[in-house]
Amino acid sequence: MCIIDANIIFDFVVGGILEALFRLEYKFVSTDFVIYEIKSIEQSELERYGLEVVELPEAMISEIYRLRSENRALSIEDLSLLVFAKYNPESILVSGDGPLRRKAQHEKIEFHGTLWLLDQIVVHGIIQAAEAATALQLMEERRLPPDEYRDRL
Repeated sequence: MCIIDANIIFDFVVGGILEALFRLEYKFVSTDFVIYEIKSIEQSELERYGLEVVELPEAMISEIYRLRSENRALSIEDLSLLVFAKYNPESILVSGDGPLRRKAQHEKIEFHGTLWLLDQIVVHGIIQAAEAATALQLMEERRLPPDEYRDRL
């Protein structure tokens, strides 16, 4: 299961390959906190692609607000993903957010970003390398890690 952040969805929209993302054989999940921050794509459209939106139980919400006081660099949305991932240890947290990456590593939660997903799409033959390169060039403005960006291009 991949728990995805809004920035991942935005990256794939900008790259023109959002549909390809959901063709991977992962279950894609995000929290209602994250989905509420996405204004450019309707939740129903994301759900049609295959995104599952979860509403967190009260215990997880309490944990988010407890963690917020200790982690000011993380938004409530980021913390919702982190807490959900902690309760689902078999999951992979996917985001481009640096502070979230560091916290996930500290919590020993598997974490990847846009480029990892793009690699998966190519490796599994969902799109060809040339299409991935075009998408990657469109995503360039999205603050991808420069060295990894150049390596893949």
